[in-house]
Amino acid sequence: MARPTTPSLQIRFGQRIRRLRESRGWSFTYLAIHSGVAKSTLLELEKGRTEPRLNTIAALAGSFDKSISELFKGL
Repeated sequence: MARPTTPSLQIRFGQRIRRLRESRGWSFTYLAIHSGVAKSTLLELEKGRTEPRLNTIAALAGSFDKSISELFKGL
């Protein structure tokens, strides 16, 4: 019997960022300007194609008015 696989932390983090962005009605452009993170980086993060750097995580947490630990809670 195949064991169910859990998406990687990288994918779950990207999904969390997308949900937070969409729940606020923010576009990639808005989040990029608000956070200082490039749109191309945001796209790669949301698709789970790249691992975020610590500065990027901190910038995104600040943009969503969350601490870094809150941003990762439940992942």
